[in-house]
Amino acid sequence: MATINALLVAINDYPNPQHRLNGCLNDLDGMLACLEDYCKRHNHTLAPAVLKDQEATRANIIEGFEHLGRAEAGDFCLFFFAGHGSRCKAPKEFWHIEADKMNESLVCWDSRTEGGRDLMDKELSYLIWKTTHNKDVSFISITDCCHSGSNMRLEPIGERRMSKVNTAVPVEQYLGFEHYEKVGEGKYTPPRGRYIHLSACQPHETAKEVKVGGRKRGIFSYLFQKALAGSRSPLSYAELALRTRFHVRHYMEDQYPMLEATEGEDKKQFFLSRQSQQAAAPYLVSHDKKIGWVVNAGGLHGMAVSNGDAKTTFELLDDGRKIELEEVLTDRSTVTGMDSADTSKVYPARLVSQARPPITLAPAPGSDAEGIALLRTLLKEQNAQLVAWGETPEQARYLVHAKGGAYYLTSLQDERPLFKRVHGYSQGNAEDFLRKVEKVAKWIRLQELSHPNSQIPLNGIKVELYKGSQPGNLEDDAPADLADWRAPGLFSHEYPGGVIAKPTFKLRITNQSGERLWASILYLGANYSISNELLPMQPLDSGDEANCSYPRQGRPNRTIPIMLDKTFHSWGITRSYNYLKVILCTAAFDTDGFNQKGLQLEGRKREDTERNLGFEDETPEEDWAIITIPIVIHQPLPLQPLNAFNPAAFFGHLQLKAPEGFSAEVSPTTLEDACRGLKRFPGLEAPSGHFLHPAELGPPESHPGLSVLELRNCKGTEAISGERPLRLQWLGEGGAFPPFEAYGLDRKSMEFFPLRSRWEEKSLFMEELPEGGERGVQVFCFKQR
Repeated sequence: MATINALLVAINDYPNPQHRLNGCLNDLDGMLACLEDYCKRHNHTLAPAVLKDQEATRANIIEGFEHLGRAEAGDFCLFFFAGHGSRCKAPKEFWHIEADKMNESLVCWDSRTEGGRDLMDKELSYLIWKTTHNKDVSFISITDCCHSGSNMRLEPIGERRMSKVNTAVPVEQYLGFEHYEKVGEGKYTPPRGRYIHLSACQPHETAKEVKVGGRKRGIFSYLFQKALAGSRSPLSYAELALRTRFHVRHYMEDQYPMLEATEGEDKKQFFLSRQSQQAAAPYLVSHDKKIGWVVNAGGLHGMAVSNGDAKTTFELLDDGRKIELEEVLTDRSTVTGMDSADTSKVYPARLVSQARPPITLAPAPGSDAEGIALLRTLLKEQNAQLVAWGETPEQARYLVHAKGGAYYLTSLQDERPLFKRVHGYSQGNAEDFLRKVEKVAKWIRLQELSHPNSQIPLNGIKVELYKGSQPGNLEDDAPADLADWRAPGLFSHEYPGGVIAKPTFKLRITNQSGERLWASILYLGANYSISNELLPMQPLDSGDEANCSYPRQGRPNRTIPIMLDKTFHSWGITRSYNYLKVILCTAAFDTDGFNQKGLQLEGRKREDTERNLGFEDETPEEDWAIITIPIVIHQPLPLQPLNAFNPAAFFGHLQLKAPEGFSAEVSPTTLEDACRGLKRFPGLEAPSGHFLHPAELGPPESHPGLSVLELRNCKGTEAISGERPLRLQWLGEGGAFPPFEAYGLDRKSMEFFPLRSRWEEKSLFMEELPEGGERGVQVFCFKQR
């Protein structure tokens, strides 16, 4: 049984009569009733601390966090605030983490009295960190005030907004300043605990009060509590935020409730629960006063109205009503078929058919009929939309293998499983496998997503990608060099002192278009993960800039480390392809629905993987655009020691033996990597006139392109001769590689030349080595055709 430690704050009666509000105490009472009902239904204990009106001074609110600090492992902390919000100029020390150079704040009861101060967003961040630091507790904040979108109300419609404070408070006077991290000359970052934050609006917007049933209420608090109480089943924070947002936008077109979490996966947790939503959330259909009925899926999600005879349709979960897509917008689309439906309700729905062609699968030759039959049945029963069967490999994009009692997925080009095999032909295992295949399909669709007809002037968007110049340096102010984001090259691991040093990048976007835009960045990892945590959706006025960041040691950090999953090396693969998708829009949009955990990859030897952001008369037409930035992570295979008593082994089927007197460190690499840094790529024509074709030294299942032996720290090269050669031997069963020869590269003429070598007994015998260069000695293995 968990305890809900709640600090509930509401202020109507501000000292200045012009600042007074009417609905905040009602919102607090509603929130308290919601919590009491929730705890009763879930057998939790509620421990509330309540501050109303003159009790809600800055000092008392800060002291109230001591009540939250009493939470023990497994408990929940909930902070609720209803009152005025405001903004003020941020000190220059915070400009690196504030796109608009402004701070948001909560206006306490005494904030605008003599000597009073607001409670700043950075101070709230510190209080949350202090409450949760080194404790296994969950923290949820809910703020119904203006500008609440990043601090973690007009009448008959009233705003919970107070005028800006034009003087920036010196950074040294911020609460908890002694715990702020200095991240470069004159820059500070406050600590940040793990939390989930639901807010009434975006940072630049106002939160509204309305009259409901004869009582004043904050529209956000009222509809949030209504959504929470009206659901027949538990709601995740993500779904609760979506439902509330849809309700609010039915009444207020310029108020967009926000959901933020330091850990993106926490958004999938059920409200005041540690359990997460496993199944995909249903689509939501709601009514928009200006454009009619809409569903929360649009162009960003790959929606299309029709494709030939195929149409996109949905089914309401409540009554089975069929509705059809009519017009695709950015993150929503208009639908038909909702005649006579209640315009004040939000209807959950499921996708029945989709106009966009699915990703096609085909059974791999030699697959077990039993396993394939089970998958076919499930795909039909589940009415899958992202994937479908093609009868032959020629009709498919991926091959499904059911072999040896296990399912796995491969591309058409090689036999490397794209994720860890699922063992057993049971229904549960087949469902698990298909869920993972759909993750791959979702990733592929997003990677290929574009909007070529966008009218957003991309030349007004400044994109700055920086490559860390000191791999392994993860500090916020780590040095970095500007790179061409269109072709940034490789982000390479290094091995200083034999220790892997991760490559890093920084990314900043600046809006120079002259109009407000909304931006978010999705990171697509090579393990099919999708995350918006580096830059969740935020508004950018003209001139604003936003930096990617990730949490490190409780603080946002602009230096982003990346790493090649270790399982790739077991297949001889030294590069992984990842992508940044910069999404820009002329209206607010949601990218939380894209987030997905990566899949566990399979090593060639079954090794586990590491688990690696006033109303207008006409509605302006929404537009969106995408910028795709490739991030290619490179990590060479580790060097192996080589001498007469210690042969080097590769992938279980190759062995390199050295003669007595010779020693080195050796690793296979690709022709492309071996020639990296050369002014031009050498020609592949042999002196005999034949064209040279790289031999494949890597695992044949993955075709990694390894064709070069790199030898470092060579000693005793003169010991190699015809009588005492280096021997590269095939140890695999069932034959050997096709014969190939050894070559060196003349870096003056940029031509390859043959070394003295011979092929016999499933081995390449190298009787000499070329001269070494900056990267040691390189032996190029070529076959002739």
